[in-house]
Amino acid sequence: MDSSLLPFINQLPNAIFYPGDLAAWPKVAGTLATQVGTGVIYDPATVLAKIQKVAVAAGTK
Repeated sequence: MDSSLLPFINQLPNAIFYPGDLAAWPKVAGTLATQVGTGVIYDPATVLAKIQKVAVAAGTK
């Protein structure tokens, strides 16, 4: 094993991964990428609520 990778390998037990195995993830990731920056201009809670709405709707399909 390449010892330079050991610090990264040691972190794997605590790693949190994107839910790429969920069918809804591409829709949610796209919405997140295009909308999260609007939280600087508009009310952040409103922006996050819209993203959540997309996530919930996509998760039911």
